Amino acid sequence: MQELRAIIKKCLNEAQKRSLVSIAIPALGTGNLGYPRDRVAAASFDEVLAFSKNNPGSTLREVHLVVYDKDTPSVKAFREELQTRKGSQPGMPPSAATGSEKKKRGRAHGVTIKSSDPDDLDASNDAFEMVDEELDHTKPEIAMGAITVQAETGDITKEVTEAIAILSNNQLSVGGGVGIAILNAGGPTIQQECSSLGFQSSGSVAVTGAGKLNVRNIYHMVPDTMHSMRSIKDCIVNCLRKADSSGLTSLSFPAIGTGNIGKDVKEAAEGMLLAISKFAQEQPKSISSIRIVIYEPPMLKVFRSAMEACIRSSVEGDPGVISKIAGWLGLGKSSSATSYAIASKKMLSTKGDSYLEIFAGTKQHIDKVIKDIEKDVADHCKVKVIVHDAICMLSKQQTRKIRDLQAEHDVLVTIEEAISRISVRGHVEDVLDVATTIHEILNQKIEEDYLRKVEELLAENIQWFFRDDDGSWEPYDTRMNLQIENAFHDGQDSVIVEIDDVKCEIVFKDMKETCFEDGEERLVVRKEFEKGKIYFKH
Repeated sequence: MQELRAIIKKCLNEAQKRSLVSIAIPALGTGNLGYPRDRVAAASFDEVLAFSKNNPGSTLREVHLVVYDKDTPSVKAFREELQTRKGSQPGMPPSAATGSEKKKRGRAHGVTIKSSDPDDLDASNDAFEMVDEELDHTKPEIAMGAITVQAETGDITKEVTEAIAILSNNQLSVGGGVGIAILNAGGPTIQQECSSLGFQSSGSVAVTGAGKLNVRNIYHMVPDTMHSMRSIKDCIVNCLRKADSSGLTSLSFPAIGTGNIGKDVKEAAEGMLLAISKFAQEQPKSISSIRIVIYEPPMLKVFRSAMEACIRSSVEGDPGVISKIAGWLGLGKSSSATSYAIASKKMLSTKGDSYLEIFAGTKQHIDKVIKDIEKDVADHCKVKVIVHDAICMLSKQQTRKIRDLQAEHDVLVTIEEAISRISVRGHVEDVLDVATTIHEILNQKIEEDYLRKVEELLAENIQWFFRDDDGSWEPYDTRMNLQIENAFHDGQDSVIVEIDDVKCEIVFKDMKETCFEDGEERLVVRKEFEKGKIYFKH
């Protein structure tokens, strides 16, 4: 068995040397070599856990022990070994293990045992990190890496974490149900500080004090597109990164997107958890606790279900190519003293972060496996055709963003602007992801065109001007004109605009624009065009 242990150890060290994040190891020696299956199972788990303990900073995050599903004795041996290590007797349910033991096991780098038959996956036995019981109904909690994520119904203004994060617009006008509640509880200094920060670019995160609230700060997230869940997810990740870089250990979120934005609760819950999961994979330095505070009790059930789905997906995973290869090669059935390898055979990947090495007894066997793989890839390919009038009106930047999706996913994107059509070809999941992103870009274009029409219509009826150095009255551009008019119409005392990358404040009482950079002042005027007449309003 020492030779077997040495082989497993060498495989793990080689994976780490190549900076891989995952590796699949078959039930070595259980075929023609005839090693005792129970000892092979014990040795496999021993070496993987020893590697995990001795290499806490390793890039290797997942080790899959793959057992050929037709080799019933081997499957039984690995399952019994797994149950023993869970702290249960064979045949007892995994839930017999204590909660503290489960937390310990969560530190083992995602060690799993998986059947090679996707239809024969027994989640209660095949996953070393399995959690069988339902989450707490009133305060569900899951672990994502080193971060504890907890959801609970309550009042976010009463939170005692270090900060609260909310969505905001470019002007940092705190509004909506959550925003108004925060202002009522925290006092006017929050909005005053927001106004002093001025215009914020899309995708940014601004930090202010929290007034009379128990938390230290409020993080104001400004998404590119308020109605895009992808944009909101990016904002959450950026917010967590900023909080982590500032040394915060805990943060509270409301149910982002379920308020005035009107997102489906399930979509919002899944989006938030995906964003937190993405951040957790970056191995944050300080953040260890994230709370999701839900105002409406019925929503908690949806968030709990999404959290349970996270556990199932992290445990069960996707059968994937490795599981299929295990079945095709019949691991444990035959072996040969001589083997051949085709190094780094790429499968649909252009990102360079995954490859497949095939080992078999003869070159003919390898060729057959490659054909089987290519057939499987072709069977799982999908073509999605999107036809929309907005395609022919996309900007160069938006078109380039769509083309760049090919580098991020294993797909081929064809844009036919003349007939307003986009075709996406690739693996089903990648095609769906890319199609979703394309629809979001198209919706963004539609929103931009709508906003442009609103701006042009406003400029025909109301126009703001500033007095130039030569005494002439110059109009603000249409977008800025809309920004100023909205603030004026909402009864704000002032508004901050950005002119040539320089921030200026317009105070409506004085009808003056003051430059933050040099203090220069200019008169402003609002002209209304009605029935052919123009008049000034101060």
